[in-house]
Amino acid sequence: MDHKKDRIKIESKKSVRGNLIIRAEGPIEWPSIDIERCKLNKGYQKDWDLNQDSSQNLRIIGAGAHIYHKKIKRKLVVAPRDFVANVITNQEPDGSIYMLGSTDN
Repeated sequence: MDHKKDRIKIESKKSVRGNLIIRAEGPIEWPSIDIERCKLNKGYQKDWDLNQDSSQNLRIIGAGAHIYHKKIKRKLVVAPRDFVANVITNQEPDGSIYMLGSTDN
């Protein structure tokens, strides 16, 4: 999907293991570190992720690496779900922030 007017691009494909991979990019008129702080701030998380019931860092496993737990609310006939992910975050000198996560769920 490519919305040139809004400058938003969303790509999806299947991984070699058959899992769905989604990547989205588009302009946000705020510094990336401010966006990251809002994403991680418990007071703001439910504002941008309406399906989230709760989230927490379970354990720090290295510099910029942690194990993360997220509980998703029940939606209509879909039962609530729990996700435990390994997440690595890195900030580049130009301010770009990369967050990589993997889960077996």
